[in-house]
Amino acid sequence: MPTVTSADGTTIAYEGTGSGRAAALVATALDDRHGLDAIAGLLANRCTVVNYDRRGRGESGDTQPYAPAREVEDIAALLDALGEPATLASGSGGCLLALAAATALGDCVAGVFLWLGAEFAGFAQILVYVGAISIVVVFAILLTRSGATAEEDRFF
Repeated sequence: MPTVTSADGTTIAYEGTGSGRAAALVATALDDRHGLDAIAGLLANRCTVVNYDRRGRGESGDTQPYAPAREVEDIAALLDALGEPATLASGSGGCLLALAAATALGDCVAGVFLWLGAEFAGFAQILVYVGAISIVVVFAILLTRSGATAEEDRFF
């Protein structure tokens, strides 16, 4: 398996498939590169897909102390080995890392593609609906004070 060496000396393992413009897959927070194998397979017929093990996962090293900036350096080493700008693609917990890398690495990143699982979007949508309904109920209670006399209305 090919490797690159990050700025702090950490060995980062990766595998590449396909041909064409480069796309680097950034694994989620708890996965190694195999968590994105299905996506790598789908993209491989359109571009060169580089799927790597984030530090401390799979076959990559884990030089301490950990810092998100070290992971950005890992992506920089990977993109340097590619020799061309790549689109960073990630989901869930890898999204923040992909955005941080795109911000820090500038022209080395051709684009960013991020996705969230349907479970998260569904949960967020339910929270919004519950919050909206709760506000409507509270306003309805406040606006319909049944049985209030004119004397009581003066104080509200």
